[in-house]
Parts: sequence; C-alpha cells; structure tokens
Amino acid sequence: MKPLGLSIVLSAIALRGINDPELPAAKPDVGGAHRSHWSYETTITDPNGLPYDDFGAFVALRNGVALVGSSRNVFRADYANGVFAVTSAWFDADFMATFYPRVALSQQGPHLQAFIGDRTARADLGTVRVHSPATQSGSMTVIPGARTHTGFASELRVDGKYMVVSAPYDADGRVYLFERRPAGWTQLHVFRPPVGWNGTFFGISADVLDHSSGLFVAIGGADGTSGGAFVYQRESGGFPLEATLSARHHAGVLVRLGAGDYPFLAASAEGGSHTVTRTFVQSFHRSAAGPSPWIEGASIQADEDITLRDVDGRRVVVLQSDNALTYDSLGVSSWALSGEATGAASTHWATSVALDGDMMLVGVIDANDGRGLARLYSLEQ
Repeated sequence: MKPLGLSIVLSAIALRGINDPELPAAKPDVGGAHRSHWSYETTITDPNGLPYDDFGAFVALRNGVALVGSSRNVFRADYANGVFAVTSAWFDADFMATFYPRVALSQQGPHLQAFIGDRTARADLGTVRVHSPATQSGSMTVIPGARTHTGFASELRVDGKYMVVSAPYDADGRVYLFERRPAGWTQLHVFRPPVGWNGTFFGISADVLDHSSGLFVAIGGADGTSGGAFVYQRESGGFPLEATLSARHHAGVLVRLGAGDYPFLAASAEGGSHTVTRTFVQSFHRSAAGPSPWIEGASIQADEDITLRDVDGRRVVVLQSDNALTYDSLGVSSWALSGEATGAASTHWATSVALDGDMMLVGVIDANDGRGLARLYSLEQ
C-alpha cells in the first residue's frame, strides 16, 4: 500500500492572554457556513487554590461530568442547574509535581468510567487506573506499564470499549491497545514503529476510533529533524499500517481521530521551528475509492501559531493565539468555523480542551502563579 507523503509545516506554540480573570465573551462566527457562537456557562475552580498547582492542565468532559487534572490531583465535577459542583477527588502519593495525570471519561453501559493515567506512578512504571463508576469509591482496575521509565500513560485516549496508552520512551516507542471484555481490560495489540522509520518517540500522541467502518488507531512520532503520523486499521490478521504522513522542522505530530459518515484524521505540530511563520492543522479522510484508503482533505490554516486541541465527531477545536476556535467538517473539501472562545492575559489559555457535542470545557492556567480553572461553554445556534 502506498503511503501518503504530505509534509506538515510546523511551528512553536505561543500562548498569550490578559490579567482580568473574567474572560471576554465568546465571539460569533463571522464567516463560516454555521452561524453560531460559544456561550460561557460556568467555571470549575480549584478546591485547593494552591499556587503552581496547574489546575486545568488536563480536562475531560462527558454527559455533564468533568474531570480536571492538576499537578497532583484529579477532581470530578458534575454539572446541574447551570453550575459545576466538585463531587469527588483523587490523590495519589505517587503523583509528582512535574508530571500531570492524563484523564478521560467513557460511558460503559449504565456507568460512566473515569480513566487516570500517571506516567510516574509505581516507581516510574506508569499506570492507568480505571474507576467504575467514575468516583473515588468506585471499583478500580490498575493497568501497569511493562517497564520503568518508558513514559507509559504519556497519552491516554478512550473510545467505547477501546483504549490506547502510549509509552514513547520505551526504546523507540510503543503504543498499547486495550479492549474492555467481561473479564476486564485486556491488551489487544502492541504497536511499534514501522520498519524503516528513523524517528523516535513513537507514541508521543495516539488516538483510537471505533467506527462502523472499522477500528482505527492513529499514532504520532518525532525525532530531531522529522516526525510522522501513522494510521492502522484492524483486519483479521492484525493491525496493518494503512497510511503514513510525514512532517519536518524538529517536531512531533499531535493526532486525533474523528468521524461523521466516514473516519477522518486531524494532525498538527507539537513544538517546531521558530523560522516557520505559517502553520496549519491538516485533515485526511478515509474513502473506499482511490489508490489509498486515506485522502488528503482541506486544512485549517493561519498566519500565526495554531495547534490541534481536541476532536469530537466531525468537530475540531484548535488553539490560535488567544482563541479556541471550533470548525465543523463539511466533507473532504472544506471546514466551517462554528465558534470562537477568547482567552486573556497572563494565562495559558486553552492549555487543554475537551469537546462533548455542543459543550466545550477549557482549561486555563495563570502564567504568573500557576493557579488554574476550567470554563464551560455551550454552542448556541
């Protein structure tokens, strides 16, 4: 199968803001086909309120439940009557101030499950803890890494009964795929770098998509001079590589999978060359026709730094300077701006973002003292 060879231009990420803790109102769409805007709903504040806690470093959102990670804690907040109330908290003595727990939520039958990944736990073995239901007192499954100091749980993504966990520092990188079965979470496959690829940090990002057309895994990697994104689909004999995308300018590639009528891949730079002044988020769509199952789609372009934050369904959220912008896929050839939420000074605005349909949770960290919050928006048509 012939790989795709598109180069992705990369650039460093610049985060800017203002000192006022009350952020400006979301701006309406001024040019897209969808006339809508993101409306501010409420804020989740840090129960600890500690400086340099980086509350909001990682967020997850599903069915009115939020997980917010800081440098040492994970908090659950439930949305009702227009406000979030913190209802549960996790603390682990293994959490270290310089490594932040990854978080995810997934609906598993009647229960909402919480996933907490900590790459420094268990003497740097790294673990993923699955809580069902998603409370501190819920039953817990611990999935440990195979070896120490591999970065296991550096990336954690869940779709339905499938979960990918990356270990980018295990030799030249590994990504583990797990499936939820009646007996518990079972390792289904281990992905290694393709033969002939000279990069490192395979698994610097990863995602999984359980679609009606198949089960897909996307993996990003990098080294000092190049990077790549790799897409796999399950077949009867395993997970063959379907597509390879190349990148350059000293950066890794952040990958996210989404789907409407067909799966698509969105990819952007993580890090990059300071000499590049124009960046973009590139999309690829899977099609049964043509010489390759993945075809290049329209890109989301900007004249300043832009990077991918999250994907849900056919909606993508990107960070461009102070703005969290959402675009809806209108097919292979175009994206429509569907909304914009603007950040403010002295903050790392949208350091993390979680989409759930017409709801968006945005993590915000003060650049001066490391205090943070998470702000909820709804998309008004």
